[in-house]
Amino acid sequence: MRLLLLLQGRSPADQPGYHQALVELQARGVIEAFHCLPYLPSGPEASPDPAHWPALYRRALQIVADEAIDVLMLQWFHGPLADPRPFIAEARRIRPQLLVVTTGGDPYGRWLQRPPASLFQAASQSDMCFLTSMGYMADALIDRGARNVLLMPNGACQVRFSAPGVPVAPPAFDVVFIGSHNGGRNPFTRLSRSGRQRTEMVRQLTRRYGRRFGLFGLNWAGQPAWQGPVAYARQHQAALQGRLQLGGFPGSIAPYYTSDRFYIALASGVPLLDFRVPRVDRLATPDVHWRGYDSLPSLLQAVDRALDLPPEALQAWGQRARDYVLGAHTHAHRTHEMVDLVQALIQARRLGRPMPPPRLRCFAPGVDPAAEAPFAVRGWTG
Repeated sequence: MRLLLLLQGRSPADQPGYHQALVELQARGVIEAFHCLPYLPSGPEASPDPAHWPALYRRALQIVADEAIDVLMLQWFHGPLADPRPFIAEARRIRPQLLVVTTGGDPYGRWLQRPPASLFQAASQSDMCFLTSMGYMADALIDRGARNVLLMPNGACQVRFSAPGVPVAPPAFDVVFIGSHNGGRNPFTRLSRSGRQRTEMVRQLTRRYGRRFGLFGLNWAGQPAWQGPVAYARQHQAALQGRLQLGGFPGSIAPYYTSDRFYIALASGVPLLDFRVPRVDRLATPDVHWRGYDSLPSLLQAVDRALDLPPEALQAWGQRARDYVLGAHTHAHRTHEMVDLVQALIQARRLGRPMPPPRLRCFAPGVDPAAEAPFAVRGWTG
């Protein structure tokens, strides 16, 4: 397998977990060759050099030809990106057996805030698609011509979040929330509703816990609990200042969807309470790795119950979650699974037989992948 990755970023440092995993797979001989081509323009994304996309696609085609690429992966291919369909067609003319893979990482709405055209365009030309949420997201891609659409959740970057952090002793806060105050302009979108819910959550947590509540993120100026923004790679340092951490009301409730923050939080070793999104309980076990809430009153009750636990119980809970994520849910684990699935599809096609629907490895212990297949594997043709 000779892979060209069009990486979402301006350099490999923007996606270090995925990049490191592929470099290691090549070093171990699991894949024969790996080439990385970051595709984002170096200037402001809203006004890239008009020559950027034609030049990028020409460079990619040169790599496809010169390096005998047999797998092309378009990573997180959504945004103000140039139509990839002519590029993919030319790549297949150069390499007729080329297998194309598209990954999608962001949640989008069913009617409002729909996926960008670039994701539909890439998925319609792909042999396999990996999404971090299913349900209407998978249906939308299939309606536009995608096939072999598989769940592949977010994970924690093993490069940035594997090292153990140092807890603050004694903790500065009982409860920590790391999340920005975001909302859409359209008040009817899920994102706008989430922004309003987060504002009310912060207000009530501040009233209930006062100085024992620590708030980190953007756009919270004026909130008394606000500790300022926190850099992406320093989320663990913020979480380790609290006895508990919270996930905010989400901008999407598409089945299985979590941002990478869910896994990053679990990997910190600080117990996590998070909103119950459908089927996320199949990815990490409630009351073992995390605890859920579905409303503001239930969140406040869950926080109170958790804070009543003895310190050793909280420590054990956090350590279970950390061990679980680092053992099964990092970007390296996701990369290995995607490579395995792509290689299985290549082998099936070489043998002239359909590949059966795969048993995905992203589920929690005790969850039967076959039982999840109707929800996590869609449009399967093999």
